[in-house]
Amino acid sequence: MTRYFALSVMAALFPAALTAQDATKSAPGAYRSQFQNDFVHLVRVHYGPNEKVPVHEHPTSVTVYIYLNASGPVEFRHVEDRRVATRQPTTAGSFRVSRGGDEHHEVVNTTAAPSDFMPVEFKTDPGGGGTPFFREPMKTYPATENATDVKFVNAQMRITRLIVAPGKTLDQSTAAREPALIIALKDGTLSGLRPGAETAVAAGQERWVEAGQQVRLANTGAASCELLRIDFLTAPRK
Repeated sequence: MTRYFALSVMAALFPAALTAQDATKSAPGAYRSQFQNDFVHLVRVHYGPNEKVPVHEHPTSVTVYIYLNASGPVEFRHVEDRRVATRQPTTAGSFRVSRGGDEHHEVVNTTAAPSDFMPVEFKTDPGGGGTPFFREPMKTYPATENATDVKFVNAQMRITRLIVAPGKTLDQSTAAREPALIIALKDGTLSGLRPGAETAVAAGQERWVEAGQQVRLANTGAASCELLRIDFLTAPRK
């Protein structure tokens, strides 16, 4: 009876804390695990129009958020301190870096526009330095030229925007101890990202490149292909 009473009191005082779960388990309609290994967990997120996602939790580790569509404001209503953080409208193909923290919340998509994005959750050693919040300033690139534009670097990661122009190839290689994750930012026609001879790629399609490997990306379509490459500069946490 004593144990039952104690649990009842806890449930009454902290209902959200007792029911919160990993997002991919408690809200599988909104969160889906797409790729995972010792270095990273890549999650695919979809908030429908005006959708409310129940209380759930995310890891507190460093995370890169990659936005796949233009969406409106989204509210993150944190449980412990009742704080409401509003994510401002997003631009397709943009990204930001977060040092992580309290991610025990419910979510409300405040508009009729869906929201599609990908948290890249790091499992690696931060390398002894803090990760600042970083939001990439958007930039345009020539439609007929390749581009390899390093956007962010710290001890833990290097993030590079890749542009493969129509009819051109772009060779990519990884260092001996530094694997990389390459993610398509928009639909396109590109060999080298998907297995075998498949060339049709969709926004959010990923390729893991082991350390010390080479990849040739070839654009056989009529429009530029845009990708984000994330290099993992430190080893997984033990």
